[in-house]
Amino acid sequence: FATLASEHPDVLDALVRVAAQGRSLGIHLVLATQRPQGAVTPSIRANTTLRVCLRVLDPADSRDVLGHEDAARLDRVPGRVLVAGAGDGAPRPAQAPWAGREQDVALAVREIAAAARGRARPFRPWAEPLPAVVRRPAAPSGIRRGPVLLTLTDLPEEQRLGRWSWDPAAPLLVLGSSRSGRSSALESAAQGAALRGRVPQLCGAAWESLGAAAWTPGTVVGPRDPRRLARLWRLALDGVLAGDLLVLDDAESLVVAVDEQLGPGEGQAMLDALVRTLPSLATGLVVSASLGAATTRWASRLPTRLVLGAPEAAQASVAGLPRGVTTGRRPGAGVLLDGSGATACQVVLPGRGERLLGDLCGAAPLRLEPLPLTAPPTTGAWALGGDDATPLPAPTGSVLVVGPRGSGRSTTLAALARAR
Repeated sequence: FATLASEHPDVLDALVRVAAQGRSLGIHLVLATQRPQGAVTPSIRANTTLRVCLRVLDPADSRDVLGHEDAARLDRVPGRVLVAGAGDGAPRPAQAPWAGREQDVALAVREIAAAARGRARPFRPWAEPLPAVVRRPAAPSGIRRGPVLLTLTDLPEEQRLGRWSWDPAAPLLVLGSSRSGRSSALESAAQGAALRGRVPQLCGAAWESLGAAAWTPGTVVGPRDPRRLARLWRLALDGVLAGDLLVLDDAESLVVAVDEQLGPGEGQAMLDALVRTLPSLATGLVVSASLGAATTRWASRLPTRLVLGAPEAAQASVAGLPRGVTTGRRPGAGVLLDGSGATACQVVLPGRGERLLGDLCGAAPLRLEPLPLTAPPTTGAWALGGDDATPLPAPTGSVLVVGPRGSGRSTTLAALARAR
């Protein structure tokens, strides 16, 4: 209770009303604290007549609860207490019962539940807690237009759980710490958008472990292939990905990879351009990044945000959450910021069997193929290249092959000779 009073002092006023009016309304108030000094107000103390005090080290704590120092002199027996205010005179020692082992507690709970069968269930002023795992209903057999169910929301003011659906045409930013469920949230968004006719173009190291190449006909590329990554971003800025969904997982690592390919600062410049221009090019965009990215210039253009993995006040502050708002600790537990306030939520995972089939996309989608490290000789071709990694015919005229020792100059000359 002392922690509650210090971190949420506004709750004290409500507790004072509960303490003052609770008995007449049939409400029981139970407060537990290690240090009552400064936490239990005179108003609450005046309306809590029954006091139970375990053995304390500081006699002042005993005086604060019981009015004397006897609780500091109790025997060193776990569960030994002094009870005051029971209506039968001076405080008397008592022994709190031991709850037993885990299986004993479970047995007691079952017995209590059995005794309560047939009785009316008491009113509960709150909805069920958000579940740890939520999946979308079974995927439809064809493309279904409309928004994507992405989170289950907690609406305490309405005493119910709600749903939040995301429009794939609206950019979305997912912020989170490590192992908070960022990649799973992006996978859910991508698969849901795919079933609504958008081809996911996936950028990030996590997509390989998620087996994304098996369910998207689009590109799957990570920071270890900076050439193909930069090429995909350039095509997106040129409007080639109109109607598709560009998904950037761990934006910071992708920016570093593009810098490696194009030069320092180019990755950040391209990310800024993607966030700024893709909505006008009819290309969807979903980006995930660390909590610290909340204050970057490119993130300021993405007002719809899902914050994960910020259970501590310091983390929540870095992520830009309102004061006093934090996320849960389990993966997928977060806070939704969509312009209407901060709403606690749990990410909805893809439905079972929710995999995009190639025939749902109609025309062949853009897919940048990776270049292999080695390629067998092909008649009339000297190399594999282009966006689809197809054989390249030998060039006409003179050819200059440039590279340092060990880069493959001699092998390239031999391949050109074979192809001519």
